[in-house]
Amino acid sequence: MTRKCLVTVLGMAVFLAAAGCAPSGDESKGGTEASRTPAEADTVIEEAPAPADSVEAAPSPTPAETAEGEASEAEEGEAAEKPAVETVAVAGETRESPADPLLSRTYTLDQFPQRHVIEYENKLTSPVKLSVKWDVVGNAWEVAPLEGETVIEPGSKGHVASVITLSRTGQAFPFPLPTLNATMKMNEYVLTSQQRQLAVQFMRSARVPTMTTPPTIDGTMEEAWKSNAAMLTGFIAEGGEQLADPQTDVCLAKSGSALYVFFRCYQENPEELVANAENRDDPVWRDDSVEVFITSPTEKDAYYHLLVSSKGIIQDARNQEDSWNGEWQVQTATGKNQWTAEIAIPAATLGLKSFDDVKELRVNFCRNNYVKIQESSSWACMYGTFHAPELFARIEF
Repeated sequence: MTRKCLVTVLGMAVFLAAAGCAPSGDESKGGTEASRTPAEADTVIEEAPAPADSVEAAPSPTPAETAEGEASEAEEGEAAEKPAVETVAVAGETRESPADPLLSRTYTLDQFPQRHVIEYENKLTSPVKLSVKWDVVGNAWEVAPLEGETVIEPGSKGHVASVITLSRTGQAFPFPLPTLNATMKMNEYVLTSQQRQLAVQFMRSARVPTMTTPPTIDGTMEEAWKSNAAMLTGFIAEGGEQLADPQTDVCLAKSGSALYVFFRCYQENPEELVANAENRDDPVWRDDSVEVFITSPTEKDAYYHLLVSSKGIIQDARNQEDSWNGEWQVQTATGKNQWTAEIAIPAATLGLKSFDDVKELRVNFCRNNYVKIQESSSWACMYGTFHAPELFARIEF
């Protein structure tokens, strides 16, 4: 892997931090009315050759690891077995929209290891000390060195460099993210102290098995789900900065005639679930609900959007047009510290005769939570809106 170098230039106003600062500002909801509000950039970032004294790049990351462990308590109070998992994270596609600079400044997986440089030109009349510290939690990332500082004389430039390495992947990847803290001091007077979180653009991918015996759509997890489905975990809060809390599991399988999706939404006090929608195509996304996005396998740039509330009220759209109504089955159920939704999506609803000849689809699975907090989350990392098909995850058959 070639060495890469990222430079953050600090001027008189002491702008700080990296390509890949996590998005900030208002983030729109995941319903059919959603839209993105790009955050304004506050850094100057450019690619630059690595200095001669730079640290050599570390080896390439290890292959993605699958999640292990037992599923949480099932509705009947028994521990359910987790289905086999074949989930990986791969480099996301680069977005070319000049109106959204945040994503263009976000790392992709193929950019690691990365030599990250914070550079400052001292235009003041006294020496300035630049201090940098990285906070790393968990074992997904390594940063070396974690701390560094340099004194920069008037009229001179100085920098602090660290190498960021992705050391572990898995279903919770890439969280928790490293956090950069940088302080500028002059004669022990703090000129500025700022904090930024690393952001990583990536795509999730899973292989979907075929069920020999399709499940009964009744909102409960039967044996077919436990033995022959892919489990998708590690739902990400809508802004792309952290894992959602509470979490959501999705089981996924197919037959020749249908795609099957099972949501398990972990939730304390499920009696407090918000469920105001009463009729089909009411704004279900304003309730405690789950969403399925699927790109059209027959038409470029088209995608389907299916929503269901915890009460079982559905909303569906094609390219955000609610006038489209598809044929699909769903049933929800509420249990101890959870609610579930079981969905069957016929191939004909997506314009197909069968799934047998389909090799790949782009999808996302989302959740809107309104109990005590207002948080939307999804399996794919979406950065502020669910309506961005170019960021959808990939499923292979």
